[in-house]
Amino acid sequence: MTEKLETVLEKISTISNPVNSSLIQEFYQFMVDNRNSDSYKKNNLKALILFSHELGPNVTFYDIQKKEKILEFLNRRIKPKSDDPDEKWITTWNDYLGRLKFFFRAVQVTVV
Repeated sequence: MTEKLETVLEKISTISNPVNSSLIQEFYQFMVDNRNSDSYKKNNLKALILFSHELGPNVTFYDIQKKEKILEFLNRRIKPKSDDPDEKWITTWNDYLGRLKFFFRAVQVTVV
């Protein structure tokens, strides 16, 4: 069973960093204003919520000064050849990268 958009929106409140939570809500409103589909909104939000949880409560999206934090997050998705012989992790890695790039461009957070 897939998650509904409402369920994912409720998970925004579980983010321990209020700045990140606020930025994700702002991004959601941006997607609503641009008439993105519910599925697209849901998948973007899920990626951002996961990223925010991995950053922890003390790091905001504004604190990310280098791309290394993003690469650390993405590289955690890499699986060894023995676990993923078809290397399907590459699709996940690229999907998350695209979603994060879209977010950082939309909310005007600069990562050097």
